[in-house]
Formats: sequence, structure tokens, C-alpha cells
Amino acid sequence: MKKNEATPKGDNIKNGNSYVTEIGPRIKSEYTLEMLLKVGPNGITQPEAYSVYRESCLHSTISALQNQHNIKIMRRSDKQSIVHKRQKPFSRYWLPDIVQANRALTLLNFYRKQRNAPSLKLSAIYQPTSKPV
Repeated sequence: MKKNEATPKGDNIKNGNSYVTEIGPRIKSEYTLEMLLKVGPNGITQPEAYSVYRESCLHSTISALQNQHNIKIMRRSDKQSIVHKRQKPFSRYWLPDIVQANRALTLLNFYRKQRNAPSLKLSAIYQPTSKPV
């Protein structure tokens, strides 16, 4: 018998009589989708995304979600994000309606399923009644 022959390979770990697959790490788009759903019409900016999950290119992630997954995300300049005189404002991004929120949740749950995480329900995560900034 070879050394470590009985050791489970890959992501499968034996737990009693059955195999349990570990939950994998999140991807950047998953963090963005979850945050867009949580903040509702208040939206998110680059500095906010960076402080929550270290997103340094929010505009690229938003563009990919729109172009590759057909999720409509609204944007506008956020004058409150200006810190010094010559700085341009960051864009604020949000999901415009429940239809886009459902699309975002479908994609989010697809990513969660790929990493063996449980699905989320829209009512548990989406905040459509919060007031816009």
C-alpha cells in the first residue's frame, strides 16, 4: 500500500459515511452583485466597494456584468465622493428595478452553486425601499 493512498483527493472530504464538499472562495462579481442587492437604490461607489471587499476596479466589474450578463445597472456621478478640489467624482451604481434585481440574484445564485454555497432568496437580501442618496 502506497503512503497516503486512502487520503481523499480534491475538494471531497469524508464526513462519517458521506462525502461533503467544501464551500469555495467567492469571486469578485459575486461580491459586487451581493452588495448591489443589499444597498438597493442607495447604490455603491468605488471607495465603498474597496472598504467592504477590496474592489479596486468597480467600473470594470460593473461593465462586465452589463455586457456579459445583460444586467442593467444605473450610474451617476456622486459629488459627495469628492475629497479634494481637483478630484473627479466617483460613479454611484445601483439596480434600477425588481426585474434587474432578479437577474442579479439569478447570476449570484449561479456563482454560489458553483462553489457549493446555499442559494439566497431575493426577499432576504434585496432592499428596494431604502431611500436613494
